[in-house]
Amino acid sequence: MRSLKRVLFLYLNTIRSLPNAYKEKHGVDFDAEKIFCWGCKTKDKPLGITISKCTVRNCAIKKGYDCCIECNNLVKCEFELWKNFPDFHKQVLEMQKTYMATK
Repeated sequence: MRSLKRVLFLYLNTIRSLPNAYKEKHGVDFDAEKIFCWGCKTKDKPLGITISKCTVRNCAIKKGYDCCIECNNLVKCEFELWKNFPDFHKQVLEMQKTYMATK
């Protein structure tokens, strides 16, 4: 029970500090409607701050790709998104393998 209280304490403090941390990092107020990531290819959802500033998405667009999994350099890609979420990068690399096998 004690560890559950600790987890809840940490969770609540993280949630409370999120708006300030987001403003500090991105220079804008935290607003879930503006920051939620709907994905790179979603056209029927708002283009929020998170998506518009996503370096991975912007790179894919510059290279003329629909998605980052089309890029042959994805495995070596060092954008901040992959550094912050290495497990997500691994998942995307697995999706890339499936995608490349169907080409």
